[in-house]
Amino acid sequence: MSDTMAFQEGIPMDEKETKVVGDAPVIQPTIVNDATSMLQAVGMLAMDPNTDVEKIERLMAIQERLQAKENEGRFNSIMAEVQAGIKTAIRNQHNDQTRSNYADLSSVLKSTKAAYTAAGMALSFNTEATEDPTIVRLVCHVTAAGHSRAYRYDSPLTDKGIAGKPMMTTAHARGSAISYGRRYMTQMIFNLDTADDNDGNAADIEWITSEQAADLQSLAKEVNANIPLFLKYMQAQSMDRIQSCDYKRAVAALESKRQKS
Repeated sequence: MSDTMAFQEGIPMDEKETKVVGDAPVIQPTIVNDATSMLQAVGMLAMDPNTDVEKIERLMAIQERLQAKENEGRFNSIMAEVQAGIKTAIRNQHNDQTRSNYADLSSVLKSTKAAYTAAGMALSFNTEATEDPTIVRLVCHVTAAGHSRAYRYDSPLTDKGIAGKPMMTTAHARGSAISYGRRYMTQMIFNLDTADDNDGNAADIEWITSEQAADLQSLAKEVNANIPLFLKYMQAQSMDRIQSCDYKRAVAALESKRQKS
């Protein structure tokens, strides 16, 4: 039985239309097509002791489907609003093995979290069992407006680097796979773009202090480093445009030059 037929059978009304048939006025019920009106109509029927309980249960099931459809519509509207308000994530980390920049989890969250929480949306992550022991399956439940949508992502579990040599414990490898999965899932859920900070004007970037820049400059001269080549390696236009999160890596790179001298 269709929702409309089941509803007509119950005859709940939120408005009444009068139609004249011959000389006698006939009151026709207007079909309720939203969850709130349906709930009100069911409530009125429930007050009648002569109402069939099974009929009320069928109408309640229809009301639940209508409510779920309305919630999903609001969820989709919120998602569109969030995606319109998020910022491009800055690729704030450098992978020496792949020689590429990437946006880490903190950068991804910095670009998305304020927007989706302000809209009443929440993300909840967990893992699910898989038949493949080399895979960590993450599930993310995104909720808003009474609707929840599940996303899944299989993240590889490995304790080896690109060269194939072990580089971490199993626990560390699992944590790394989960962090990796959370980063990519969040990017996919919100269709998030990432970009290098090529002009030095990206919002919320924290640069090294002037004292740290001066120290790096002195260290570079001390170890006779090729400064233009060093800045290219650090993906920076100048010493004072090295991100604070990269300061230790910059020092280590210069110190390695000393050891090779």
